[in-house]
Amino acid sequence: MSVFSQRTGTDVPRASAPGKSLVLPGLMVLTIVLGLVLIQDVSTKPGPSAVEIALAVVSLVCFVVVFALHLVGWLLREHDQWRRAHGFAVSSTPAPPGNAADSN
Repeated sequence: MSVFSQRTGTDVPRASAPGKSLVLPGLMVLTIVLGLVLIQDVSTKPGPSAVEIALAVVSLVCFVVVFALHLVGWLLREHDQWRRAHGFAVSSTPAPPGNAADSN
């Protein structure tokens, strides 16, 4: 039973860990390819506009942000606190004493 269902009495489906999803790696590939294509386009033009340069830089910054999010999700994929907070079963850590389940 998830933490949400314990509080509200209803069960909602949970998403997989961000480190196991294919959305962030797909966004990383898309933003790095777009950024590299835009940089190549800007570097071959004799007088690129400021908008073209800004788009290339923003695309590469988006790549760095998405990469950082994916890395944090991948590093925390097995962390007990993350798993507990997102409704995954955690069996390696015993319940703390004084828990409501102990009083029954």
